[in-house]
Amino acid sequence: MLLAVFVVGCGKDIDPEPQQPDVENPDDDPGHDDEPDVPDDTTDTVELAYRIGDYYSEGFIKGIVFNVDSTGEHGYVMALDEIVTVWSYKFENVMYGLPSSDGNYNCDMVESMEGWKENYPGFLWAEEKNILGLDSWYIPSSAEMSLMYNAFHGEGSEADKEWFNECLTSNGGSALEDTLYWTSGEMGPQIAYVFDMATNTNSLDQETATKTNEYPFRAICRF
Repeated sequence: MLLAVFVVGCGKDIDPEPQQPDVENPDDDPGHDDEPDVPDDTTDTVELAYRIGDYYSEGFIKGIVFNVDSTGEHGYVMALDEIVTVWSYKFENVMYGLPSSDGNYNCDMVESMEGWKENYPGFLWAEEKNILGLDSWYIPSSAEMSLMYNAFHGEGSEADKEWFNECLTSNGGSALEDTLYWTSGEMGPQIAYVFDMATNTNSLDQETATKTNEYPFRAICRF
C-alpha cells in the first residue's frame, strides 16, 4: 500500500515510497487459486507531519515550526510577531539566578510575582496570546532560543536565513534578526539572560543584560 506524508508551509516535499507490485502465484502452482483476491478494507492512517519552516495553524495557535521530533508530529512553534520592550521595570528576585531550561516554568515563576502584569510587559504580551483558556504560549528559555537559532541559521548560509524569514513573512509574520533577544531566564535581581541570535550564545555583560533594557521577545509553544 502506498504511504504518503502530507506537509504544509515552506518545508521541502518528501518523495513517497515506491509502490511494490503484487506478486501472483505461478499458474502451475497446485496451491494457486483462480478466485479473485478479496480487497483488504483496512486503511492505514498517516498522521499529518510537520517540518521546520512549515506554517502551523491549529485553533488559536498559529506560527512557524522551528523544531520537530523524528516523527514530525511534536515540536515547537514560534509566534509570527514579536514585541520590543524591557524584561521588567522592577528589580527583584524572581528565580534567584536559577532559571529552568523550560521557558514555561520560568514564565510561571514571573507570573507568581505580585504586580507582574504591570512590571513584566513581555511576559504579559505572551500570556495574552492564551485566549479562551489556552495555556500554550510562553517566552522561551536560552535552550529553546538555541533551537530557534538552529532553524534560523540552518547550515549557516545567508540563504538559509532568507528562506526561514520567507516562511515567516509569507504568512504575515515579522522576520527574525541577528540581534539580542530576551529569554525567560533571570540571572539575578537586576539582570536576565539575553540571547544573541547572531552567535547562539547568551550575553553575560551586566550592562547589556540589565532588565530595563529593551530587546525583542518572541513567544513559542509546543505541539
